[in-house]
Amino acid sequence: MPGQQPPQAVPPPPTLRHWLLAISAGVVALAALVAGSAWGQVHAKNVDPRAIGWASAAALAVFGTLAATVFSSCLGRQVTERSLPSAGGAVRIVSAGVGYIAVLFGVLAVLDVAIEKLLVGAGLAGVVLGIAATQSLGMFSLVW
Repeated sequence: MPGQQPPQAVPPPPTLRHWLLAISAGVVALAALVAGSAWGQVHAKNVDPRAIGWASAAALAVFGTLAATVFSSCLGRQVTERSLPSAGGAVRIVSAGVGYIAVLFGVLAVLDVAIEKLLVGAGLAGVVLGIAATQSLGMFSLVW
């Protein structure tokens, strides 16, 4: 019929295989975080602790990202199935963002990067970008 919109496709619910993939990737990422924190020293003079640190950071980045992606996808599908379809997308985006931030902070911790300095730098960059954008945003408000 003209004027009618086609029904939205609802993604299939997550299977047990998807959940097991997310959990196993999360366990491997957690093991890499523990191994890198306990035995890896990126700034050591010997090669062995540095290799452990870098390998742990790489494994944490890969498996942590995989776990966050699959888990957020499964969670989004579950919410879509049990609730509104639009709520599933929002839950997926928020849970993926939180997972990626946790993985980023874990990798930085394994690599012995001071997170405080990065947060100060990000704050200063935000202030500079905010000051630089005020004139552009002021012109935009005049249009409305």
